[in-house]
Amino acid sequence: MLDDYEMRVEEWEARHRRCAAAVRGEETLFQVTHEVTAFHIASIQGAALSARIVNLANGQVALLNSRNVYSAPVVARALFEACAVPLYMRRNLLPRVEKGRVDQVHRMLYRLGLGTLMDIAHQPWKPIPVKSLIKAMADEIGDVMGDVVPEDRVHIDALGITEYGEAIQYGYSILSELTHPNQPAMTPASGQDAQGYTTWTLQPEVNERVAGFSVRPTWYSMLAGGIALDQVLEQLETRGMVLPDSIPEFPADELKGAA
Repeated sequence: MLDDYEMRVEEWEARHRRCAAAVRGEETLFQVTHEVTAFHIASIQGAALSARIVNLANGQVALLNSRNVYSAPVVARALFEACAVPLYMRRNLLPRVEKGRVDQVHRMLYRLGLGTLMDIAHQPWKPIPVKSLIKAMADEIGDVMGDVVPEDRVHIDALGITEYGEAIQYGYSILSELTHPNQPAMTPASGQDAQGYTTWTLQPEVNERVAGFSVRPTWYSMLAGGIALDQVLEQLETRGMVLPDSIPEFPADELKGAA
């Protein structure tokens, strides 16, 4: 599985280079046209997102190799959430692009660029909840993975699950359990000796459960997220939608405090 995992990471490294090159090209074009396109903004987000995904994925492998049992699932969850962003874009952004709704596309790209928790910046716009990213991922992944060769499904079949959407929800719930300070996350350090006494290990071995639940969900989330980002950027480049070069105006129902 780790060989396939490294392949996914290499794909995201190449994706980062493509996004960075697209940003440079759009910045050069802006000097002539003075127009900001949806493709330009999405490419900036794609370059930043792919850099984060590559670093989180490499960090997860490093943590597993160095027996950091408690840290690996935390990084895996952050990686999983990052991979959900392109699927959210595919589900919620592309339909608005296809209908030519410039203002809605502008607002969504702006909110995606700011992130999901904007309270720190004291911004008035509603954040995009992480649960919305995960739901979009679960809703979209079946279509996104439809052309994946059957052998790639082994990473889901190994969980006893045959539907991609169900695998997303299950994988994320396990990563959350291993991230929060509850019983499943506390147990790796404890065991029993031959006499039945409790034993403790400050640096426990990485068992198959922790490794599997860290690597397997992020493997298929990296694959699906990459496919979705490629599709989003291809559509945006083809359509060439021009956005206002300003902060978008948000309606009342997209502001904090709205019902």
